[in-house]
Amino acid sequence: MPDKKIRDLSFNISFKAFEDKPIHAKVYWISNKKDVVLIGEYEKEKKQKYIESISSKVSLIFGDEFENYTRNYEYIEFSKGWHKFKDAVGVEDKMEILIKSKPLKLNIIEKRSIGTSYIEYVFKKLKSKKVLYKVEHKSFIGLQSIKVENTIEYREVDNVVFPESVEVVTKQKLINGNEDSPVRELLEEYIFSNYQLNKREALKHFSSN
Repeated sequence: MPDKKIRDLSFNISFKAFEDKPIHAKVYWISNKKDVVLIGEYEKEKKQKYIESISSKVSLIFGDEFENYTRNYEYIEFSKGWHKFKDAVGVEDKMEILIKSKPLKLNIIEKRSIGTSYIEYVFKKLKSKKVLYKVEHKSFIGLQSIKVENTIEYREVDNVVFPESVEVVTKQKLINGNEDSPVRELLEEYIFSNYQLNKREALKHFSSN
């Protein structure tokens, strides 16, 4: 979750992922509300994809992807270190969720009708604060395995630790019993800059929109 010192925040994000042209955006955050605004001209059909990609990285680091994560699930049991939740109504895409928590590690298993995902969150201590350092996401869907590794680096701004970069490595592989199956690899890097902390930039943005 965001540092308690953060009341109003804006910053820039740049990344190269889907094409050679760098993508630039401004992010505004205030009271658990955020907005991603693209900077520059982009193809209309790609804009939403860029915004969703940036938003997912911000949610990952700030922790709001965990808000209401098990809200529509029924708690079943605690067994062998795992908390088990089940979709009792049958309306969610995940039928079952298992969660195991340690001081600097969080493991999640998500079971769907089409396959299973294994997620591991690794934390570390910086300036006496626990921050997210690495996320590994493995999915097995049909005959395909997808592994996504996020590595986050930090720096200090006004005595608050903020992300400096997020490196994302995605590996896709066909599961056909052949160890020599080709692996498709995609590298993304998100660069965070121009942090404006508690300078009312986000408040001005949301007040005018």
